[in-house]
Amino acid sequence: MAVNPVKGLTGFLMAIANATQNWNDNTQTVLPGYRDRIVTVFLDTDEGGLNLDMPLDILERLRARGAAAGTLIASHFEVPSLLGPDIGMNWENHRWLRLRSTMGALKDYLAHFTLAMDNPEAPDASYQELINATTGLPTVRYKFPVGDRDTVSHIAQHLCATGTQMDATPGIDKGLPQPSARLVVRGSLES
Repeated sequence: MAVNPVKGLTGFLMAIANATQNWNDNTQTVLPGYRDRIVTVFLDTDEGGLNLDMPLDILERLRARGAAAGTLIASHFEVPSLLGPDIGMNWENHRWLRLRSTMGALKDYLAHFTLAMDNPEAPDASYQELINATTGLPTVRYKFPVGDRDTVSHIAQHLCATGTQMDATPGIDKGLPQPSARLVVRGSLES
């Protein structure tokens, strides 16, 4: 992860604004399978950022650097996944890293899901009871259509079984690309 020196109060305030705006992108830049699609394009102080009135020659320089960065990334991924020899960063390597990272993250996520599904805090109703409820809040707010309850119940049980099976498969965690990824629930920006 990039570390930028902070100079003075203005620099400190800009660092706070940058962290607020870019924290999620910054956490992904270190992940295998994500960092492989990033090219660093260095900017001079008169380029990019808040330099909103850049002359045409600077814009052309930035366009050329962006085009070179795009060409570099595309060159890594132009050959499809063909199960060939390991030649470093290519599309096959990229896809494999993403799969391995995702499987590790999914195992962790489903372990927490299964624990919550199987172990409600007394006297709480279990999640299965909430799914299948015919009275109470689940029948009034954010309810499942009656015809879908059995399917949702089955899916939840299947996810728990998958979580248990993944938990019993230690090889999923062996040799994971580092740092490991985490699945998180976040609100949609499209609502």
